[in-house]
Amino acid sequence: MIYWGVLIPILIILEFSRNTSAIGIYFIRSPESLVAPLHDEVVFDCTLNINVDNIKWLHNSKDFIHPAPIHTNSNSRLVVKVESIAETGDYQCVATIGASSLASTAATLSLATLKEFDNRSLLLSDDKFKITPGNTVALNCGKPIQSDPPALIQYYKNGQPLLRTTPVTSAGSVLLKNIQSEHTGHYTCSATNNILSQVVNSSMSLYLDVRSSHAALSPRFISKPSSLYIAQKYSNVSIECAPYGEPVPTVKWLGVHKNILINDNKTIIESGLLTIRNLSIEDSGVYDCIAENSYGKISHSITLQVQELPYVKNGPSETVVIDEGSSETLKCEAMGTPMPKIIWYLNGKPVNDTNILVKGSVLTLNNTKKYQAGFIQCFACNILGCSYWAAMIQVNPKQITQLTSQQHYYEDSTTRSPQRDRKDRNHKGKGRKKDKKKKGNEMVPPSQPNVTRLTENSVMVRWFVPPNDGLQIQFFKLQYKEVGGSWNTSSDDIQMHIRCYQVDKLLPDHYYIFRVAAVYSNADNKSGPTSKHFFLSRGPPNRSLIPPTLVSARAVDSTSILLEWEYLNSVLAPVQGFYVYYRATSTAGDYTKAIVDGQDTRVFVVTHLTPDTSYDLKLQSFTVHEASNFSTILTHKTFGEPKTSTDTPKWTDNIPDNVANNNNVYSTISGVKSLYVLLGAVAAVIGAIVLLIFFTVCIYSKRMSSHSNSPELNKSSEAVSGLEPLSMNGFALKNGKMVNGCTLPMSSDNTHGHTHPPNGYVIHPINITSNPLAPDAKNAIEISYLANHNNNCSENEINSLPRQAMPLPTDTQRTWHSKDAKDENYV
Repeated sequence: MIYWGVLIPILIILEFSRNTSAIGIYFIRSPESLVAPLHDEVVFDCTLNINVDNIKWLHNSKDFIHPAPIHTNSNSRLVVKVESIAETGDYQCVATIGASSLASTAATLSLATLKEFDNRSLLLSDDKFKITPGNTVALNCGKPIQSDPPALIQYYKNGQPLLRTTPVTSAGSVLLKNIQSEHTGHYTCSATNNILSQVVNSSMSLYLDVRSSHAALSPRFISKPSSLYIAQKYSNVSIECAPYGEPVPTVKWLGVHKNILINDNKTIIESGLLTIRNLSIEDSGVYDCIAENSYGKISHSITLQVQELPYVKNGPSETVVIDEGSSETLKCEAMGTPMPKIIWYLNGKPVNDTNILVKGSVLTLNNTKKYQAGFIQCFACNILGCSYWAAMIQVNPKQITQLTSQQHYYEDSTTRSPQRDRKDRNHKGKGRKKDKKKKGNEMVPPSQPNVTRLTENSVMVRWFVPPNDGLQIQFFKLQYKEVGGSWNTSSDDIQMHIRCYQVDKLLPDHYYIFRVAAVYSNADNKSGPTSKHFFLSRGPPNRSLIPPTLVSARAVDSTSILLEWEYLNSVLAPVQGFYVYYRATSTAGDYTKAIVDGQDTRVFVVTHLTPDTSYDLKLQSFTVHEASNFSTILTHKTFGEPKTSTDTPKWTDNIPDNVANNNNVYSTISGVKSLYVLLGAVAAVIGAIVLLIFFTVCIYSKRMSSHSNSPELNKSSEAVSGLEPLSMNGFALKNGKMVNGCTLPMSSDNTHGHTHPPNGYVIHPINITSNPLAPDAKNAIEISYLANHNNNCSENEINSLPRQAMPLPTDTQRTWHSKDAKDENYV
């Protein structure tokens, strides 16, 4: 019968899922640490998410060779017969895939042991204690010198086991609360190792005599309580401090910042016991217990050390391409408490190469050789365990070719002379002007996104676009994937003035990466850099941040609302900024989100709203790690559209100077009154010009009316009937006029005319797809990007068009205008 031994704690097993493989190959099951007695068998498992060529096993980092009866089953399972201490140590499996190898985390096999109690840690001043009723006392008989796995401590009163309901501290003590005369008796204890079925008894033997007494007694301990507690992150710890006295002493606790602790959702204070739940690294420190009665005072200091399993936060990219003979530096960023040690593996073995320099978390390949291609892993290890990051090294071999005489002549003739270089530097001709002209056609991509955890299934992604003179952005698309998986693209067209987006339906305990793609006015798109690897942890949000207090909301104009709020906790809990949520009150759909960077901002203008519409508005504060609860919801209505310029509401009085908004257009609001006066004057001049043009066109149209039925014109027009209008720089032609920012389909009525593409554009057929950023969607556009979706124009603009101007395409091929030079750049 195979004996499985005792597994490491469940929390440690779960944390091994943090092993990160950027290459998409990972271990489904890795060897797990076990404890076993002599003459027993243990089993180690090793399974990957793909089929591999071979699996071999290492013992203490060396190929496993031992005369003991050991065998494997299909190499993925190792059965070890434990005959001596020689079989103990670290076991590791290495999977071979082609010419490369990948190593698992190591598991430790140890012998089950139990030794006698360490009586030196038991500091008893007497074996008989007289205690008055109402006190709380802690009994601690110490621990065995060694026990693997940890022994179970059992206390007895007069030879009978104490009930399981008796509180036991993290130090192994038993608490007797509010003792009465029935607690009088003789107390002992023992330790049991369940694997060995072995019991050892402690030398502790004390007698409690519980009786009323009028003798004054200052606070004191039966035995000195433990001064050091070590616990893991996210666990709970119970710290004892149970002095007795006459009268019964009062006890108070001071936290790591010397503040008085009280009962809350983080700490529980009971008689003789302090319990801290859901430990974080910040809970580490010194806690003071102070006991006092009318005859004296005693204090005791306890150090709490919170440890965290190691994990690799960031490592080399998925594939590191290095030219043979060149150098490359790789970095591995790890977290954990104690700080983990970094160990580098190349193709399943610890790095041991004279051409590779390792300094902790930094590895440098010098004069890279072809044999150094394969899987590179950085393992982060501390006393709690290990995790790793895996990537692929690809070495490009040197290309050695013999030049022909023609090639030599070509290279010699194209060699640049110093005179030619000086002439180019001083050149100010057409070439320079051409380069400058091209600058306006540059597609400036979004920044690398930052990610905030909202829940165990959702995150908020935020980004920015640097100021530039390049092409105008029409909208954004957000893409994300699990590390090693394929890209997913958001179904929403994110409006160009929005800089954040919420991603839902993610899986906890997984690593994700994100990127933002911009779609420009020339219908091309470009992606920004990918985010850092983001680990989405399991569990509900901590919600330790205090939400902002939304003070007021007031209309700015027909499309904007000004928000003001307070956030009084910025000193104690600094934040990175605030998320603004808003939606029309009449709808029950998702909120639109906007971002406010900086913890000191207290006002924000929400723009691009619908006139004469009521909106629900709320806020969250956020840091890198979490977002707060929502503020209270305020509801406010935008102004209606003014009938004339004089009807504009007077909203500019008393507006704060430091107003933020989601399009960066309200940086200065106090000068808007004068702006309206200027706009009115300009409008009057434009109106006069329009009237003059109108009369001129009427006279000309009358003269040309006799030619309107020309057969030649109708014949040539029918050849292009049904084509959608040609767009240029984000505008479209409708009946010879520009429509603001909207690409409109060509009318299907009898309005005909020749249409020519603008300079630098040609007409290409293009397939319709549900995702314009799909990897296999070259020369394809998303269905929502077609003319019937109107390129993010508002519904009011669409409804204002004639019905014949909005035909719904029925064929699977459409005509699209794109630059020839950009066709190959479609994602």
